[in-house]
Amino acid sequence: MAEKSNNLQPVYFFVGEDALKRGVLEDRLKTRIATMGDIDFNYSLFDGTKDAAADIVAACETLPFLCDYRYVLLRQAEALNAANAKVLAAYIEKPNDTTVLAISSSGFEARSPLAKAMAQAPKQTVVDCSITDIVNLVRGLATGHDATIAPAAAHLLVELAGSDTVHLDDELAKLALAHSGTDPISVEEVRQMVAPLAAKDFKPWEFLDAFSARDAAKCFRILSGVEEGEIIRLFSLVQGRLKELLAAKSASLKSASSLAQALGKKDWQVKNHLRWAATLDEGQLERHIILAAEAEASMKSGGEPKDVMVEWLCGYFADVVPGHRR
Repeated sequence: MAEKSNNLQPVYFFVGEDALKRGVLEDRLKTRIATMGDIDFNYSLFDGTKDAAADIVAACETLPFLCDYRYVLLRQAEALNAANAKVLAAYIEKPNDTTVLAISSSGFEARSPLAKAMAQAPKQTVVDCSITDIVNLVRGLATGHDATIAPAAAHLLVELAGSDTVHLDDELAKLALAHSGTDPISVEEVRQMVAPLAAKDFKPWEFLDAFSARDAAKCFRILSGVEEGEIIRLFSLVQGRLKELLAAKSASLKSASSLAQALGKKDWQVKNHLRWAATLDEGQLERHIILAAEAEASMKSGGEPKDVMVEWLCGYFADVVPGHRR
């Protein structure tokens, strides 16, 4: 990736759960390129959930018209399948120096070709958009609307509206508009004005974290709104989390850094794993990993996915949460 005289790079990665920050970075890059010519003729937007890598690469290899650069933006890059991700990763190895490709994603699997491409990219081209403290982030967003929000109210807002920062910012705008006085936005105001998260906005990592923290009530509350078509995928992710927690029990992995390295993840992705795993027994984890594999096989052989998962979760929480009853 040869550096241009204006310091623009041919490929950028904006990666992390903070969709609001990713959007700001995407727009900032577009504005910068627009100063060099006509951006309207030189801008292509792609969606990893539906567009093919061949089309993205073709747009990248097209010469700019009336501008120094073409700007190609790929959103939801994590949704590309393995074959498409491999094609795009091959392009990234030898990118067109008259195109700026921005790859925007909530995050990649460690073994994904795009994760490997990102690991080899220059540091200045990778922008971390991860969220380390969603409640404090919400409180910071509120100040952008000339308001403050109480910590408990911020926590409830995340519970109801989810972790998408664009959606959270929209909800805060409405709360700030309706709020009067100088006191912080309250729990009651959030409860009255914010609708519960819709199933289509479901974020698997929220369920996984509740599961890891052994918060059975929250798990079942989230699961009640998950669409049937998402259950098998979610259950597969749960099995992956169980294996990560088992790895965290290893005597050789005593820090988040060492665990992250062993799992091929970033430190922030496993920052709570050691604490979660500390009160779990290795035998319990191994047993429920086996039972989960059997339950998944039952789903795929005709069992009702949500019923099977609920049954498995009941057995798991009955085993690992003192006082929990099926």
